[in-house]
Amino acid sequence: MTDMFRAPQISPPMSESLGLAPSQQGKPPIVLEEEVDENYEPTEEEILEYAEWIGMDVAEDQDLFWIAKEGLKAPLPAPWKPCQTAEEDIFYFNFETGESVWDHPCDEYYKKLFTENKQKKELKKDRADPRGEGSKADIMVPADEPATTEKKKKKKKKSSGAEEVVGPSPPPALPLAPPPPSGADPRAVPPLPGLGDIIRTSMDLPTARNLGDRPVTSARDTDHSQEIAAIRAKNGRELAVFEAEHATALAAMREQNEKVMTSTRTDFNRALSRMTEAHNEERHKLLAEHERKMHEERKKLEAEIARERERMEKEMRREIEREVQGQRESLRANAQQQIEREILDAERSCREAELSVINGEHAREIERLVEEHCEAVRKLRQQQGEEIHRMKAEHRDVVD
Repeated sequence: MTDMFRAPQISPPMSESLGLAPSQQGKPPIVLEEEVDENYEPTEEEILEYAEWIGMDVAEDQDLFWIAKEGLKAPLPAPWKPCQTAEEDIFYFNFETGESVWDHPCDEYYKKLFTENKQKKELKKDRADPRGEGSKADIMVPADEPATTEKKKKKKKKSSGAEEVVGPSPPPALPLAPPPPSGADPRAVPPLPGLGDIIRTSMDLPTARNLGDRPVTSARDTDHSQEIAAIRAKNGRELAVFEAEHATALAAMREQNEKVMTSTRTDFNRALSRMTEAHNEERHKLLAEHERKMHEERKKLEAEIARERERMEKEMRREIEREVQGQRESLRANAQQQIEREILDAERSCREAELSVINGEHAREIERLVEEHCEAVRKLRQQQGEEIHRMKAEHRDVVD
């Protein structure tokens, strides 16, 4: 592979408490694989701990616990991978940018998300209560209203968590008067601030059954009833608007999240396809280059072997020729000497025969000796010819 597709050197961020990075210690980190459990639900203790870690006030920001829950369930982004050092410390490494961090890469996002939602909540609170005295709607809510509202919020948070959509929290609904408890008069009116001693319940008002005892209704009570009805109607309208805005925002966030996931998946598949094609192309190039080098090396070795074989054959020919030439000369010299000796002996015998003409037997002996000598010479010459012929044949076989 070329340097373009070579994996970056993996090393955790520097830390005084953890010492040098593993790459500086000669021990490379181990790349782990994240296993996402779709059925994982963080415990209350984990949510509280993570909420405090990202800066929440667990007493005041319970309506924002959905951020902590989503943060605990958030998977790693595509280029990030968990890694383990030689000391078994876990860190996160970005294979695109080469960045490494000790904290989860999504932690910073959920910190910012909490900060934004916290600011929005404070802003809405300031708008609803600009003088810090509390709105009339808040004052007119009975003691059991916070529990009902909290149950609704928990139900909405649970629904949002089931869809796994990370986004801003839904705007808090304005508190409305709860339905009257069973057995209570549906016309009961909660107390209003500033009424003092003139506060009275709806049981003090005349009904259709005691018209004769009905006291005169004051204009102030009528104004308060109208004000309560107006506040309830306003709260209902605002609640409907907020719920519609929340549903629209949630649908938009879901659509945006789906688009982002589709785009991310498409980009990842494209990048993976490009890297696979580049890897295959690089592999083919390396194989072709390796085959070319092997072919050239094979040719060089064959040429060297041929040259070495030719050199050794030449040396063997020269050595054989030298040996054959020496043996030939030696045989020739020996044969020549033997022939000369035999000739001298024959001449001497002839001379003796000529000198001993008188002695016939001696002459016949000399003649016999001459004949034997001739026969021996003939055999010797024949033997010498055969020996020379054999040596030539052996030399030819060696040369071939």
